[in-house]
Amino acid sequence: MNICQSCGIELIEEVRGTNVDESLSSDYCIFCYENGNFTEELTLEQAAINVAQNSNIPGVTPDEAYVFAKRHLAKLKRWKI
Repeated sequence: MNICQSCGIELIEEVRGTNVDESLSSDYCIFCYENGNFTEELTLEQAAINVAQNSNIPGVTPDEAYVFAKRHLAKLKRWKI
């Protein structure tokens, strides 16, 4: 499974972001990347907060979701730069 290298969602054809030349990105989703630029200037910590706030996993606290998200996101291409 290919995932967005910024937010970690599944990178299916319908949600692939676009490069400067309007081709589809093989690394990033439309929510994170458009026309060759990231849609938001975020730090890893801010991205982890966003992911944690949007997760709704029964039995997982917001703090636990944040820790998991930060660990997972840190492995992705955008955050290794």
